[in-house]
Amino acid sequence: MGDPLPRGGGGRGGGGALGERAGRGGAGRRRAGGGLRAAEEGGYARTRGELERLQREAARAERLFAAGAIPRKRLEETQHELGVARAEARAMGGGPDADYRYRVRAPISGTVTERRFVPGGRVAAGEPLFTVVDPRTVWLRVRLPAAEAGGLPRDARASFTLEGGSRSFAATRLVSVGGAVDPQTRTVPVVFAVENAGGALKVGQFGRASVPVGGSARGVAIPGSAILDDNGQPVAFVQTGGESFERRRLRPGESDGARTVVLEGLRPGEMVVTEGAYQVRLASMSNTPMSGDHAH
Repeated sequence: MGDPLPRGGGGRGGGGALGERAGRGGAGRRRAGGGLRAAEEGGYARTRGELERLQREAARAERLFAAGAIPRKRLEETQHELGVARAEARAMGGGPDADYRYRVRAPISGTVTERRFVPGGRVAAGEPLFTVVDPRTVWLRVRLPAAEAGGLPRDARASFTLEGGSRSFAATRLVSVGGAVDPQTRTVPVVFAVENAGGALKVGQFGRASVPVGGSARGVAIPGSAILDDNGQPVAFVQTGGESFERRRLRPGESDGARTVVLEGLRPGEMVVTEGAYQVRLASMSNTPMSGDHAH
């Protein structure tokens, strides 16, 4: 998630993406190791086929030697080739009675989201095999201007909404600030950790983020849900008593994505409608009395 949020109690907002948590500072995917010479030359299927061929050839050579049809040297050569093939099979997890499955241990616990090989196919050293994601914690990647990214404190926080949704999520920890500026966007990648216990966040989703980058602002702050757009004019409804509400024109200031500072239009201690504000507005336009508790 991308561009920055306004200063002074607010931050910047932009688009970006959620990424998987890659272990504790490590990589979130497992790669094939080196030393699988037979696998590189043709895979497990070829190795197993070669071993079975040499087993048949060695058995035939023993019969021929017993009948005096071949010399001992030929028998010993055949048995040596069979021994080499068995050693190669054992080195890659196979053997006479094995299932020829090479077990790869993932560096983190999680869910396999992608498989990048075909059973029986060739695997080169260093080639990715699986992508493993730990869905309990995901990473929020935001792009900020270099000047503002460099001034982020270690306890910096971010909030964001997903593309097409209104629910707000909070990033709990700053993970890293990039050291290179993108030549195209002139921004720096900043990564936050986001707890995802409920599994609502999916890797690769885009959204809009807010990152406070300036100092704090003092004033009357109200939830963003209390501010309505009335033909281009920001307004809020204030409870004046019982079920009576008054429409107020506002001059909003900075926002952190969840709350907005109001510079004019409200006084400290006044009760504003945060749930059902739109219904209150409709009722005020039709002079219909409102019922229920709508002030918070």
